[in-house]
Amino acid sequence: ESYTKAELVMTKFDDYLRGWNGKHFDKAIIKSVPEASTARQMLESGEVDILDDLPMEMIKALEKNPNIEIVRTPSFQNLLGFFNTKKAPFDNKLVRQAISYAFPYDDVIKYIWKGNATQSKGTIPKGLWGHCEDIFQYTHNIEKARELLTKAGYPNGGFKLTLTYNSGDEHERKTAELFKAELAKLKIDLDIRGMPWDPQWALARATNPEDRQDVFVMYWWPDYPDPLSWLLSMFHSEDEIVFNLGNYYNKEVDNLIDEASQIAGIDRDKATRLYCDAQRILADNAVTLFVWDQMYLRIKRVSLKGYNDNPAYPHVVFFYDLYREK
Repeated sequence: ESYTKAELVMTKFDDYLRGWNGKHFDKAIIKSVPEASTARQMLESGEVDILDDLPMEMIKALEKNPNIEIVRTPSFQNLLGFFNTKKAPFDNKLVRQAISYAFPYDDVIKYIWKGNATQSKGTIPKGLWGHCEDIFQYTHNIEKARELLTKAGYPNGGFKLTLTYNSGDEHERKTAELFKAELAKLKIDLDIRGMPWDPQWALARATNPEDRQDVFVMYWWPDYPDPLSWLLSMFHSEDEIVFNLGNYYNKEVDNLIDEASQIAGIDRDKATRLYCDAQRILADNAVTLFVWDQMYLRIKRVSLKGYNDNPAYPHVVFFYDLYREK
């Protein structure tokens, strides 16, 4: 019916083929509320029925409210931190491996997500075909990181890195702060910059690799639930950068992705093996930080009924199925 930057108003389509008998809403309003504390107040007062996300400490507090329900659903969404492989020091595989060992995976899962996420194994999330349990997984190991930096020619660190994340995302911001503290132990200075999507994406696609950020933190979820959504989009060679934001080009990886995509419909087992082989190369080359596979936590009022999360349709509310009980 109407749309502004602040809200989207949708009204029922009278001729919808499933009809409107039952407890359906006639109107649904999606609002953009940047301040988490404001969104929480709106939920608790009954002004809104459901929230997409909140900081974990707020979610924990809301669990004590008898009028609020937390819906937990395993998801196909994960977080990655792309290294700029065309710019020093990340043009050096040993440095990328070292920084992968410096990342505090367990602390992020424990303290930021309160256990509502798991460390990623490869880029395909658990629960989706193409996920591989035997993929090598970096762990937090500062001494191993220091050893690799020494081999790479940086025994005393001494360099600065720039990391960008989506401004307003508290999970990403807090994760970056923990990461900064660990890199400081290696005498590496991490400059953290919260930016809106468009300017940080433009920065990653700058013509000169020297102008790009060193680490680009972003989420990925499927445009369709298939490994190709991750591997083709983010790790296949591109003539012009779209989502290969690490600027990583590997012909062997390209060939594995191409062959797997061609046979996926007739031989899924072989396609899975090929996709796993591609992920093994990506892990060995430390192309990106494979950070977490996320669990969705939707915060809603108990009175809102009919809500179901579908990991194949992330961040989608099927309003037709919803109704309210007093």
